[in-house]
Amino acid sequence: MKRYRTREEEKKDAEIESGLQAIETQLDSASQRLAFLHGKDNAETKKVTMAMRITRRLQSKYYPVKTRSIKRSIDSVDENGNYKPHPSKQNYPKYKKMRDIKKGKQRVLV
Repeated sequence: MKRYRTREEEKKDAEIESGLQAIETQLDSASQRLAFLHGKDNAETKKVTMAMRITRRLQSKYYPVKTRSIKRSIDSVDENGNYKPHPSKQNYPKYKKMRDIKKGKQRVLV
């Protein structure tokens, strides 16, 4: 028999989920800032990055993404649920040159 969750349990889960999201956002911001100031090989940057990885692992394990933003819905997602952007969004100048080569506007990739 399936046990239904109480409103309090759902509220606690939502609070934990939003808390993890806030922590992950702050760690992501801090890691980018530290990497910019001190480089990726700095010990403090590595600590913050490790904490962010652990937080993301917990997030994906216990509170997986239920809905994706419009941008993520439009882009392709493989069978494992990993985001795979369209080539035009990865390296647009190279994508544009390849497109021009196909159309015959450009002869070689420079």
